[in-house]
Amino acid sequence: MQHLMHAMFAESKPKSARLLEAEARLGASSRSTRPTMRRLRAAVDAVERARREVRLRPSPHAPQDARFLTEEQRRIYHEARWGGR
Repeated sequence: MQHLMHAMFAESKPKSARLLEAEARLGASSRSTRPTMRRLRAAVDAVERARREVRLRPSPHAPQDARFLTEEQRRIYHEARWGGR
């Protein structure tokens, strides 16, 4: 399970980094003394594009390795990959 998790996060690291950067820019935009709707919308759009790229990137390990996982391990993997329950 740890191997699968490490592989999953290693594969999406650059896209994950872009997501974190986009979220940081959004935070900075919203904290500025004069945030404009245009800037906020652009920052939110960037976050959502980055999030979509991270979430839609399939893990090449999931299909062939899922048969070796218990139901609990599949649940943990799903929560880590897609968030929440």
